[in-house]
Amino acid sequence: MPLTKDHNFAQELRDAGRQPKAWDHMSLTACLEDGDIGFEAVLLEMVAKLVLCSDGVYHPLETYVPGLMEDVMLMALDPKEGAGSLVAEALALGRSGGASQDNATALVVRLPRPSA
Repeated sequence: MPLTKDHNFAQELRDAGRQPKAWDHMSLTACLEDGDIGFEAVLLEMVAKLVLCSDGVYHPLETYVPGLMEDVMLMALDPKEGAGSLVAEALALGRSGGASQDNATALVVRLPRPSA
């Protein structure tokens, strides 16, 4: 379940119920130096893993095979394997789709389970 939204023109179009074009995700609407930074809180009991990744990972995965990110994370035995698999899949999909590969970074954290 995504906890954040992109700060780009494509996300603004999706939020308005419109379909973004191929490169609309490249137009930023906020960054660390300018614009609001969002945050999200979740119950620890509801989350087993936290995935932090750059657009070089999630964009090819979401664009070419929706649901693949979730499938890769469900199959990953450990966080390091999960992060590596996400990056490898994103790079392969980007190459096969003719997209550029830039900043394909992923970090997976297994969160501690709360004690009863």
